[in-house]
Amino acid sequence: MDLSKEETEARKTLADTLGQPNKITSKNLARADELGTALSFQSGIPVFKRTLQLFRDLSKCTLDKLPLETLRQLKQSADRAVQNFNQIKEFNPVPLKGTLHKPRTSS
Repeated sequence: MDLSKEETEARKTLADTLGQPNKITSKNLARADELGTALSFQSGIPVFKRTLQLFRDLSKCTLDKLPLETLRQLKQSADRAVQNFNQIKEFNPVPLKGTLHKPRTSS
């Protein structure tokens, strides 16, 4: 694949990733109502707001002038952020049946 095609594809995949958290809000990520204050992600709200705003700002930018390596780095960082958001949304403090450790018995 030639460089211009790689850059075009990298811009497209980055734009797709940047658009993923459009419906996410920092309040949704905090999950205070669902998890209670002790287990919520309330303390992360300032970071969530900044990250979500960065995604929105970058999605409005023209990425045409960015070199391929920068596009790749941005994509990796955006992927990590989306993955973290998904882990926060899926966090369940109740262990699944069968995952509790059995107490050790003395021999």
